[in-house]
Formats: sequence, C-alpha cells, structure tokens
Amino acid sequence: MVSNVTPSKTVVGQGYSMFINVTVENQGPYTETFNVTVYANTTIIETKTNITLTSGSSTALTIPWNTTGIAEGNYTITAHITPLPETDTTDNSLTGGTVVVTIPGDVNGDHKVDLKDVFAVALAYGSYPGHPMWNPNLDINGDQKVDLKDYFAAVLNYGESW
Repeated sequence: MVSNVTPSKTVVGQGYSMFINVTVENQGPYTETFNVTVYANTTIIETKTNITLTSGSSTALTIPWNTTGIAEGNYTITAHITPLPETDTTDNSLTGGTVVVTIPGDVNGDHKVDLKDVFAVALAYGSYPGHPMWNPNLDINGDQKVDLKDYFAAVLNYGESW
C-alpha cells in the first residue's frame, strides 16, 4: 500500500527541482515485488521499479521532480503501486497534496512575484531546515538555505505574473 505522499514544497519555481517523499508498505503475508509511479496530475514524474518488500515491512522513497519544461499551474501529486494479486486495491494509490509550479520568486503561489514574496524571502534570510523561520517554499533554488541566491531570484522576477 502507499501510506504517505509528501511533497517537499507546496510552491516551486518553474525550472527548479523539488522532492516527493513516498512511503510504501507490504501489509500482505508474502514478500512482494512491485513498481511505484509518482504523477503530477496525469504526467509521470518517475517510476521506481522492482521494489521488494517482505511481509510487514515498508520503505521510504525520495523522488526528484525537475520542473524544467513543466507548464505553470497546480499539480496534484499522486503515487500508485502496480496492481498486485490481492483483493483490496483501494490503498494502491494515494494523493499527497497539490504543488504550484510558478514563476521563480512567487513563493506564496499567488501567480505573481510581488512585495509579499520578496519580504517573505528577506524575513527568512539565513534560515535552514530546523531553523524557526525555515519554510522550504522560500528556498527557491533548493539548496537547503535561504540566502542571496533566493532573494535575487525573487527580485529578478519582481512584477512578473501569469
């Protein structure tokens, strides 16, 4: 079963990368081998093949999603396990939220880069995972810190909208 689907961000700048964390479990009595496919709407992000789990075990997968060439918009993230010989297939898919692919610097996902975005990045300047001001959406380039690179990405696109 797919027990968890969690995007690392809810907003990502077009052309940048993020991660989708997926947990799968084998609740059956036998060792099983299966594939896991992660989708953004109906587009395949990635398929992990030949995952083998013993009965009662689970594994966490980290799926990178590079949004280069992905149109701006809202994307529902779903993970799906290939059908196994079982009677209950209802837990073979799970939706894990929505990600907005937008203009780099639009950190709040409102389809424009404005002062709200620039100030949010500035206020979180110097933050990193575990820091009280950390918000992964403000780490525009995905390098695990909010710094001048992120601030400049917002400033360079200031006034842009879609």
